[in-house]
Formats: sequence, C-alpha cells, structure tokens
Amino acid sequence: MSGSGSKSKSKSKQITIQKGELKELEQLKNLQKIVVIRYSVWLGKKLLLSQKMQKTKSELQRLRRVKKEIGELFKKAEETGKLDINKLRNLRKQYNSILEVYKEKTEPYNIKIRQLNKQIRYLDTLIVNNPTVKPNLKTITEVEQIPEELRVPQGGK
Repeated sequence: MSGSGSKSKSKSKQITIQKGELKELEQLKNLQKIVVIRYSVWLGKKLLLSQKMQKTKSELQRLRRVKKEIGELFKKAEETGKLDINKLRNLRKQYNSILEVYKEKTEPYNIKIRQLNKQIRYLDTLIVNNPTVKPNLKTITEVEQIPEELRVPQGGK
C-alpha cells in the first residue's frame, strides 16, 4: 500500500520554473533549431559538391592530363634549353577549351553552393555572436534560396 502512495505523490509533484529559467529554455530551443538548420544546410552543400564532382569528373581528369603535359614540356625545356612554343600554345588552347566546358557545367552548382555558404555564415553568426536572438526561420528557408530537395521542413514535429 505504501508503494502505491509514493507513486501518487511523484505524479502530483510539479516543477516550478522561474521566468529567467523559462527564458533560458526558450533560448536553448532557438539555438537548437538554428543548429539543426545549419547542419541541414551543410549536408545539402556536401550533397551538391559530390554531385558537382560526379558530373565534372571527365573534365577534371582531362584538365589534369593537359596540365601534366604542360609541366613535362617546361621540364623538357629546362633540360634541353629549347621550348616548343607551338606545342605549348596548342596545349594552352586545349586547356582553356576544357576549362570553359568545366566552368559551364559547374556554374549551376556553384550558384546553389554560394547561397548555402551564405546561409551557413549567417547561421554561424547567430550561433557564435548572439545565440539569444530568435532567427527569422522564414528568411533562412525561402524557396528562392534553398532547392526543394534541400529545404528543412517547418513545424519541428
């Protein structure tokens, strides 16, 4: 009997929270939201970077190969004292044309990544400089800034 009496006492206990403590709990909750959003944005950035690398793998390999050939050409010129200017010009033209294709393929990714970097910097500022500020979550997750597949769901539950 005494065991059941203690259960009812523990159920009826109430926790009293001071106003200052309530404010701290709200601040911690806001900070938690900011950290979760920041981590989500960082994961989205990481995903975009991996997609970018997959899409441009062949161009990067070709760029490295041409750079290596240019380096070997200069190394040969140091040894012999003669530089094949025509071959160097052709390699530079080839390098520049591959670089143009690479830039065209990466530009859409770079635009999205720049936006995510801005959001990460903003969230870092909130976390480090002023964690008590309640962020404007709508601003952080606007449709124009974050692609649909990378958006953080609102509502928290």
